[in-house]
Amino acid sequence: MTWIAIGTPPFTDIATFDEVTATVGQPDGLEARWVGRVGDELRVVMVWSSREQAERFYADVLRPAVAAKVGPDRKPALIGFAAEREYRA
Repeated sequence: MTWIAIGTPPFTDIATFDEVTATVGQPDGLEARWVGRVGDELRVVMVWSSREQAERFYADVLRPAVAAKVGPDRKPALIGFAAEREYRA
């Protein structure tokens, strides 16, 4: 089932986001990703093929990449949900 994840990185600039994503490459199962600002924070919306792929990427790849860039105490916040309906224009 499609998994939607919304993340808040522990940094606020797009340049740092670009640097981190460049180090992780194209994750297996990631179908789409958008990044933008909400107030002073960044938000990342990701569409995944499955929850398992999203969680594996977050634990094994993203958290270590973010820790290497900004320190181990600053972790991205992430919420996710299964897409029960899909609507496309």
